[in-house]
Amino acid sequence: MVLFYSTEYTYNSKTKEWHPHIHIFALLNEWIDQEELAETWHDITLDSYIVDIRRVKRTKEHGYSKAVAEVCKYALKFSDLSLENTWEAYLSLKGNRLTGCFGSMYGVKLPEKLTDDLPLDDLPYMELLYRFVFGKRIQYVRF
Repeated sequence: MVLFYSTEYTYNSKTKEWHPHIHIFALLNEWIDQEELAETWHDITLDSYIVDIRRVKRTKEHGYSKAVAEVCKYALKFSDLSLENTWEAYLSLKGNRLTGCFGSMYGVKLPEKLTDDLPLDDLPYMELLYRFVFGKRIQYVRF
């Protein structure tokens, strides 16, 4: 079994309430029964039966990496929040683990360097420089 998870917190400006939910990517030997999971989730939360299970397809080009990236992006998604709510989220969540893994990926050590050494000296390239000013994007492109 391999399982990655990410916790997302969204804010409802109408009700002024936070809504936590968990995104999970799992490689399992057997399919999870959605009704059984909903019952278990209700036992844990005491108020919610909402669970959504979907199969993801492995692609030839990317394997499962797009699905894993989709799950892992949520803990870092604060762009929709106001400055005040971002600060509240920071104060409430700092020190909490928002992502993790279980199963055969648990405890896997990442190498210090995550990129390969490639001979890039004589290759053509485009250098992009971006500047953000008060929420407006001004793009400078240099060749």
